[in-house]
Amino acid sequence: MSELQKFKDDLEQQLVAAARRQSLATAAKSARRSRMKPVLAVAFSIAVVVVGVFGVSTLFGSKPAAADAISITQLEDAVEIRVVDVVSDPDAVIAKLEGELGISAEMLATPGPDVLIGQINAVGSIGPVEPDIEVDADGLVQLVTLPVGFSGTLIIEYGRKAEPGEIYETNITHERCSLMFGLTLTESLPQLQDLGGTLRYETVTASGDVQTDADPDLIPDDYQLTDLIALSESSYLVTFAENPTTEHIHPNCQ
Repeated sequence: MSELQKFKDDLEQQLVAAARRQSLATAAKSARRSRMKPVLAVAFSIAVVVVGVFGVSTLFGSKPAAADAISITQLEDAVEIRVVDVVSDPDAVIAKLEGELGISAEMLATPGPDVLIGQINAVGSIGPVEPDIEVDADGLVQLVTLPVGFSGTLIIEYGRKAEPGEIYETNITHERCSLMFGLTLTESLPQLQDLGGTLRYETVTASGDVQTDADPDLIPDDYQLTDLIALSESSYLVTFAENPTTEHIHPNCQ
């Protein structure tokens, strides 16, 4: 197995666990703020799955040129790489990193919903040092900080359009989630069926125990909807929590 493939496998394995840990750490604070969404800032920069986006095709005003998807600032003891636009030319990003910093980089295009096309959703590295990552309130990578003399290979993952029937490798909270937040399965089922795809279910108990591929017939009717993501263009994962007002939720759906 190549190091690059190992990176992708590790990314996938840590995705849900990292997102859940961050939800547990931030949801209590988020619950006190109206419609606050969590910020994922973990060592491996998993910035997908539980993040909510509502119209992010352009991050900052008008679009700069393709090569300006990132900007680079060299500080005394670190290098800051800031995301300023969607990725439309991955080769230009690689050339900019290699030309200005002399570091190698790989761009990984992963299938996801249309709202993630071109969005940088994860950053990691092959080598002894992992980058420090900051993401915005929608969970998208905004700032990558590297130490001076970084010698590894920077791995940047961004979204691409999925092929028909292709399973998404990166994901985001569905825009309809906030319209159904807090509804029971019975109350939300008409809207869920209106999505027109296959539904899969996940439950979270008040103590934080998660059951994936839950049987909808066994979901208690007092559990409330806390998250909705698309797994592909025609399949969805719905999360119901025993107590959505506690920290054991995906607060970005509110």
